[in-house]
Order: sequence, then structure tokens, then C-alpha cells
Amino acid sequence: MCIYDGEQMVGFMMWEEDEEDHELGMCRLMIDQKFQNQGYGRASVIKLMEVVRQKNGHPFMDVHSFYFLSNDLIPCICSLCGSLHCVMPR
Repeated sequence: MCIYDGEQMVGFMMWEEDEEDHELGMCRLMIDQKFQNQGYGRASVIKLMEVVRQKNGHPFMDVHSFYFLSNDLIPCICSLCGSLHCVMPR
């Protein structure tokens, strides 16, 4: 999914769904360096949860994302959104 602010593309995200186990994996969340620290990551994760919920008619029980320990923003985004149940460091 491309992430836009108006006509300007600011990043993208990729995810995978396991409907049988009700799990969602956020594989990539990439925001262009020029647009980082402006709330796009948080808004994108919230939008992803809305899109998946509307598509499937239910929230996923477990949502996970792998990230590098040097990325200290992903845990903050997850806690602010209240949507990522399980964040696994890599």
C-alpha cells in the first residue's frame, strides 16, 4: 500500500494476512526520510488496521512486526496505536 499526503507519496507498507489463524504481519513500513517524524507511520498503521478490519469483517487477534533493535520508533508507534499486540525484535 502506498502512503500519500495529497498527491505526494511519502512511503509504503507491506503486510501479510493469515485468515485461518487471524494473524496479520506487517512486513514493511517505510517512510521517506524527508517525511519522518511527522506522524505518517502512526497514521499508516491505524489505516492498515481499518482497511483489514473492513475487508475481513473482524480484527486480527495477533498483529506482529519484526524490526531492528536500532529502530526505536516502531515500539512507540505500536504502543500509541494500541493495535500491534505482539512486536518481535530482530
